[in-house]
Amino acid sequence: MSHPALGVDISKTHLDVFDPRDGCFHRLSNDAAGLDTLCLLAPPSIVFEATGPYGEALERAMSQAGVRMYRVNPRQAREFARASGVLAKTDRVDARLLSAMAGQISLPVHVPPAPGVQVLRELHAYRHDLVEARKACLNQLERYRCGPLVRRLKARIAGLTRQIVTMDKEIAVHIEADDTLAGRARLIASEPGVGPVTTAALLAFLPELGHLARRPIAALAGLAPHAHESGSFRGKRRVWGGRARVREALYLAALSASRHHPRLKQTYCAMRTAGKPPKLALIAIARKLLTILNAKLRKHDIQYSC
Repeated sequence: MSHPALGVDISKTHLDVFDPRDGCFHRLSNDAAGLDTLCLLAPPSIVFEATGPYGEALERAMSQAGVRMYRVNPRQAREFARASGVLAKTDRVDARLLSAMAGQISLPVHVPPAPGVQVLRELHAYRHDLVEARKACLNQLERYRCGPLVRRLKARIAGLTRQIVTMDKEIAVHIEADDTLAGRARLIASEPGVGPVTTAALLAFLPELGHLARRPIAALAGLAPHAHESGSFRGKRRVWGGRARVREALYLAALSASRHHPRLKQTYCAMRTAGKPPKLALIAIARKLLTILNAKLRKHDIQYSC
């Protein structure tokens, strides 16, 4: 990296900043005033961990200021700290290590999602919370036998179901109101087995779809098999990491594609006939489905740009 990057440890109320140019630490408030002060430091670039909603204002402010951003996975940052021999964990230590990490590892530049994508993420995340709440109520319904409690749980389940249906409609309206999202949604949904929930998840949490090669996009989705070998030992390859919400959506789409997608149905049947476990075969179908969608969107983008 040609320029030093400021390490920023983000919390709900504070931003702990390490400036490698002078070795100084700064504690700023995680609000508009603190972000203005951070901009006055004139950082050529900053590196920070993915912290969900706590870092959204930072990303918007730095994007408007033209600051190059690097966002790293917290697990990756922690492993870098251990590899560096640093076992302590404080906000100041994390900020310093993030700055050092940017100087020693080639990190991809982080581009904040478009406003329409950010809103879609929140809508989809809220829908996911509703689904999880309904799932919890359904599990409780199996435990209780008391009449009033059962009626109360059923009423709550019915209410959550109505809210989920409402959120599905809001998500569909939001996608149709955005020309870019609507165009990509039509291409994704045109593939057999891919429904509106999977389409919304891919639009919200995998904006790189159509812009990367098949192996990097599979790794982002958590569907790339990783080798587990040492010497003469040959362990089973397993998928792990990546974006859990995307992997979950594609797995559900693979269940449908294994029955209704003409080509993928044949692939699934061939794998099962060869003795492959159902889950392994479905993961393979999910990866193939992702590859198909990635190629379809890439072709569309090339044609559109021409």
